[in-house]
Amino acid sequence: MAVRVGAQAGTPSKASGTAPLRTSGTAPLRASAAGPGPAATTASDAALPSGTYAIEGAADLEGRGLYHFLYLHPSGRFLLAGEWAHNESSRAAGQWTVQGSEVTLTGSAHVDTNQGRWDAPFRRVFRRVGSGSQTRLEPLPEKNHFGMLGWPNAYAFKSPQPAPSLPSGKIPRDDAELLALIATLSKPATDAR
Repeated sequence: MAVRVGAQAGTPSKASGTAPLRTSGTAPLRASAAGPGPAATTASDAALPSGTYAIEGAADLEGRGLYHFLYLHPSGRFLLAGEWAHNESSRAAGQWTVQGSEVTLTGSAHVDTNQGRWDAPFRRVFRRVGSGSQTRLEPLPEKNHFGMLGWPNAYAFKSPQPAPSLPSGKIPRDDAELLALIATLSKPATDAR
């Protein structure tokens, strides 16, 4: 069974029959070159590095005015943001968990596009490829309900620190301010589509 990141260590969830994961909030972390993350239960499992992940093709996308920001906080909280000038400014926040090679983001999405605005429960699953500073998160195929937040592009580890590249400046780099924003955005959303 797996344990949610941020839950009490050793408390199983109703997940599949894999070994429990220790959480970064309550158990010792395994050091990695890219920063801390939830410690795995065996030496062969590498900890997922927490920090900023850049969307695949970021330089090209940003040259066209499209910005993405994914931050996995060591506490098990996440923030995913997307901006496209005059078209979209969307955010999702909540908890991230790891089970085997899958990384799941679960929380609330606040989508604001030129085609409408809606809040919805958010869940995306990624497959982890590589380890340490070479970690990539590849999204599992699914129908996009989240605008830019649901794009099929992979994310590659960029930095253990928050490094938002969004031009609006609405994402703080300060850890306490970032966690406060995540807490505000994580409040349960009702599917208003």
